[in-house]
Amino acid sequence: MVHRNYLLFTNCNNFSKHCNIMIYNQQAMPSPLICPKCGSHSVAWNQKPEQFQCIMCKVFFENEEHIEKYFYKLDLVDWNLEEIPAWIFPRWYLKKIDLSSEPNDSFHAPFCNQIQSIPPEIRFLESLEELDISNNCIEHIPPEIGKCQSLRKLLLGRNMIGNIPNEIGNLKNLDELSLGYNQLDSLPPGIGGLRNLSWLWLDNNNLSSLPIEIGNLGNLESLLMNENKLEKLPPGIGNLKRLKKILLRKNKLKTLPEEIGLLADLETLDLEDNKLESLPRSITNLKKLKELTLSGNPGLNSPPYYIAVRGIQAIKDWFNEK
Repeated sequence: MVHRNYLLFTNCNNFSKHCNIMIYNQQAMPSPLICPKCGSHSVAWNQKPEQFQCIMCKVFFENEEHIEKYFYKLDLVDWNLEEIPAWIFPRWYLKKIDLSSEPNDSFHAPFCNQIQSIPPEIRFLESLEELDISNNCIEHIPPEIGKCQSLRKLLLGRNMIGNIPNEIGNLKNLDELSLGYNQLDSLPPGIGGLRNLSWLWLDNNNLSSLPIEIGNLGNLESLLMNENKLEKLPPGIGNLKRLKKILLRKNKLKTLPEEIGLLADLETLDLEDNKLESLPRSITNLKKLKELTLSGNPGLNSPPYYIAVRGIQAIKDWFNEK
């Protein structure tokens, strides 16, 4: 039995208009959901009153066998929203909320979300595990985001975010953090608190450096930082023992720290289109490295560019001959 408080809402016209209504049919469900009034299989989950509704006769009804699949999830992709609806926040039990937008999808485009902020009330969603607000117009992340300590996935890519609160580090269970295509010029020291983070996407921002605390992300496997303004990497990068992929294409790196050679599990290292002048000898210690991209660094002289672009074995041979 699912215990819950029902809230009364009006203006549910979006229910009949939007493509994110979840329609059942007999083939889709092992135990088909049937309208108790007219017997129709055309049934949808109406997200505001949190009940099933028959598309044919419009009657609302409950069904405990099927309700858990939708009760903890909220799909409001492209509902033409400019703010997060206030009726969401009392639903502390929600585990997954999708408020993203799909502007390049002609089917969704007329209803694109353009959410501009995340209110402090986000703190009430204490059970939230996944939050997707990508492709909106968000400029600011409130410190109250740190209260959502059940979060495992936080997707904030393709917004207009200029800074991240230090309280982000309170999200000890976070596994995926998407911040690509924003306007970040720095990361807070608190980022180092994300000890369970395995995937961090920072492409296309204005980052010129990384905090030393980045070295505390001991479970990180993928670090994606293409198209920033990074001039150097902190030595602490060598502490990321589980790192398998680093993408640093189109930055301003002139060299790499010697500690790069400590990344024993590294398989992919993309350094295309930087300003590299030299590589540390320790790069030859990367035994698992499969993909090394160095094109677009014509100023590289140690080893010479024409050798470096041949791959890691050619680099090893050059260092061994010195």
